[in-house]
Amino acid sequence: MNLKKYGINLSQKDIKGKYKSLFLNDNQTVLYMDIIPKTIDELSILQHEIFHCVMFILDKIGIKLSYKTDEIYAYLIQYITKQIYLKISPTSFS
Repeated sequence: MNLKKYGINLSQKDIKGKYKSLFLNDNQTVLYMDIIPKTIDELSILQHEIFHCVMFILDKIGIKLSYKTDEIYAYLIQYITKQIYLKISPTSFS
């Protein structure tokens, strides 16, 4: 896995699995899947990992999930999901 151009130095042993979300010491968040999701099951796993990433990001800035903050979580999940979908299948979505 080559993420060095993003300043991330991870090996496969750091990932430990097919799907993983990581929050690194330098405050970077990494979502790893060993495939590009195409099936309903794979897309649901992607959503699961996106949720973990959102938890890492918002927890780091002190926003805990609650009834008062759920909209912030929902918007960030929506934004990250859209960005990933545009990368994995840019011609399928508009």
